[in-house]
Amino acid sequence: MNNTRKALNRAVIILSVIFMILTASVILFLLTDTAQYYHNMNLGKRYLTNREYESAVRAFDAAIRIRTEDGEAYMGRGDAYAGLGNTENAGRDFETARILDPRLDLKIERRLDDLDSVENYEISENP
Repeated sequence: MNNTRKALNRAVIILSVIFMILTASVILFLLTDTAQYYHNMNLGKRYLTNREYESAVRAFDAAIRIRTEDGEAYMGRGDAYAGLGNTENAGRDFETARILDPRLDLKIERRLDDLDSVENYEISENP
């Protein structure tokens, strides 16, 4: 009986350690994705400010791969496409951003209106 109890205690300890390792791995994975997302968003915004639109598209693409449902990332990529003069992709990204995050509606409306005159398109200071 005593050996059975020791074996059971050992099994509980081993399972607890395995559970803690798995939990820590999931938390680390989530934190890494979050950090990568913010890194790519900040990088994309910096590229927009410097008018490095192709690099901005790549940075926002990376952010979108991490968080596919984030309207801000689509709006940023739309700004980069607009800066490149690619109104079709810009408009598509702006519409996607509006669907994903209705709070962006006014900003998106302004951007869509500005797409009519792409040569005068300016990225706002507060994308």
